[in-house]
Formats: sequence, structure tokens, C-alpha cells
Amino acid sequence: MKNDVLLASHPENLKQFKPKPYYWYLKPTVVGDFIVQLANCINALQRYLEKHEDEQVFMLRVFVRVNTKAQLERYIGEVKKTLERFNGPCTIIAEAPEMPSYVEFEVGMINTTDVELKYGEMENLRYTQIQYKSHTEYWFGGAIGQGGNTTEENSKEAFEQLQRAFASIGLSFDAIVRQWNYIEDICGLQEVGAKKRQNYQQFNDVRATYYKQFRKVDGFPAATGIGQLFGGVIVECMLVDGCEGCSVFSVKNQSQEDAYCYSQQVLVGDSIRTGSRKQVPQFERAKLMRVQQKGRLFISGTAAIIGQDTVDLNDVVAQTKVIINHLKELIYTSSSYYEANEFEKEYIAYLRCYVKHQADIPVVRDVCLRNFNDVPMSFVVADICRRELLVEIEAEVYRGE
Repeated sequence: MKNDVLLASHPENLKQFKPKPYYWYLKPTVVGDFIVQLANCINALQRYLEKHEDEQVFMLRVFVRVNTKAQLERYIGEVKKTLERFNGPCTIIAEAPEMPSYVEFEVGMINTTDVELKYGEMENLRYTQIQYKSHTEYWFGGAIGQGGNTTEENSKEAFEQLQRAFASIGLSFDAIVRQWNYIEDICGLQEVGAKKRQNYQQFNDVRATYYKQFRKVDGFPAATGIGQLFGGVIVECMLVDGCEGCSVFSVKNQSQEDAYCYSQQVLVGDSIRTGSRKQVPQFERAKLMRVQQKGRLFISGTAAIIGQDTVDLNDVVAQTKVIINHLKELIYTSSSYYEANEFEKEYIAYLRCYVKHQADIPVVRDVCLRNFNDVPMSFVVADICRRELLVEIEAEVYRGE
């Protein structure tokens, strides 16, 4: 990157960036089972918040290591019981943290000296409202669909919950800037009638239906579509409303085809109906939000795809290097939306790295650290949206004082 990049990994080092949101990856510092490690993380978070009264949590994600659906349900109960006094959005995701942790927190935090933060709940879906001088952000915890027999049914359940919640507070799918989609057995095929339909494709078909009906603006949100071991379908969103002096741009990567322009050849499984086209993944490679004299780049989940094709098969190091080049390209391309020499300082708020195999995490981390040294990073185990992909990385980048 051509500009100065400011890096930080602990909340104490990020105070200079207020009121920008920042992220803290909270890992257990004790040896023990899930309950012991969960209590350790909760206690660390509580101590920090008690010491810093102006800091508040706007989004909490809890990554857990599980082996069975029953174990996940038990862990969800323990997390909810432990966090019963936290009224904000919390998503619990069956993506295993790096060994030997059973649990890891991703804590989205913000200094509230210059902003107003409120928690709300609609349609049994919790959200955080952050009121800036220029705009309002809404961070919705995961809408969960898991009552159906297919991924299509679970996806509809999650999107329908979101649609009702948005409508209840005067929002719509038009306002989504960033979206996260966690899909159980993402690459798996389900027999639906006489069809063999891939789970990710079923999700994409449903997403396209809801976007067509409820999203009227051009372009799509930045997004991650990633696997989880259990849990059906979970959809999280960040929306922006009432934006004065705020502009949102889609940022493209010249090395990659837009996902919504993929050919049918790279989409897996049968279509809904014989002869019909499968819906493409509808997301942008990145989304840039400029608010007055500040910039915020949301980089979608990014994999080792050039054009529309996977590259460097069976080589996790090479795939990670391709991804890092993509991230740098997106950051550099976003600079074209600024005037020359405007907002020289940048910092990467976080990297979340999804790694297919636990054993590959050390080498992926090594490559990331060589390029992004002291950035807050998380490494979790998850299937990527193509079986041959071994790693996927998402990021958020700030620019400006």
C-alpha cells in the first residue's frame, strides 16, 4: 500500500481512531474446557468495559468448536446464559477457532463520546443503532433459518425474518452495505425432488429472489458467503440510513470477474427447474463508504479466484498470497475515489481468515503476518464456497483522520 498504514491489535492501541468502530479478537488465556474458556473471555471483556466506560460493544460474534449439533445447541445455551445482561446483537457460529481454543470472541467496539449507541430488538432479532452526526448505522445480529428440510427453506426463513425486522423500523434491503452469510455444509448437495442442488446455490437462489423483490438500488452489498459446521443458515447485516454527505461506491477488482457475472459453468448442482438458470452470487468485491472526510472500505470474503476460475489448486500458501494481492488491489483501487493526497493515513481494522483445514492455519497466519504485521486477525476453520478453495479472507479498512 502506498499510504501509511496504522496497525493495532488491542483496544488500548485503537483509541486514537475514535469514533471509528474497532475490533478485538478475544481468545482464552487459560487451559480448560469450553465452559472454563468461555468464562475467561467474558471476564476479560467485562474488566475492559468496566475500566473504559465510554467504550461499548456494537456487535459480538462467538466462534465455537463443536462436533455435533447437540453440542452446538448446548454451547449456544451456555453463551446466552453467560451473556444474559448483554442486550446487543450476538451471533454464535460453528466455525472452530485455532487450536487449542474452544471459543473465540470477535468484539466490535466503539467509543461513544461522539456518537449515540442504542440496542433494539425486532422480530426476535437484536440490533445496534449507532447515530453519527452524518448518518445512522444498524448492525443486525444473525437471522437464523434452521427449521426447514432444505437450505432453500432455511434461507427463506432467515431472509424473511430480516425483511420483517427491517420493515418494522423503516429500513429495507436497499440500505444494506455489508452482509455475512453462514451456510451449513456450504458445498454439499441435497436431493430436492429429483434434483441435486448445492447448498450454496440454494442460498444464492433465495438471496436473488429477496433482492429482486426488496432491493431497488443499483449494485449489491459487500458480502461473505462461508460454511459453518452446523446451524442452518445465518445472515448478518450492516445497514446505513439517513446519510448526509455520505456516498457509497462499489469497488471492483480488475483481476476478478464480478461474482454476479459468473457463467453457469462455475455454478454447482442442478437448477431449480429443468432448463432454468442458476442464480449467481450477488455481492460486490468491496464497498467503500465515504462520510465527509473519512473513508471506510468493506472488503468481501475474498478467495484465490482470478477471472472466475480457482487458481493454485492444493497450495494453501499460494492461494493466500493471491488473496493478499487481491486485498491490496482493492485497497489501492479505492484510493481513486479520493482526491490526490487526500486522507493519507490508513489502517486495517481487522482480517478474518477462514481456513479449510486446521493444520493450515499456521502457514496462512505466517503469510498474513508478513504482509499485515500487527493487524487484528482471526483464524477459524470453515469450508469455502468451492471445494478446491482452501482459504478465504475478509477485511475492513479505514482512511482519514
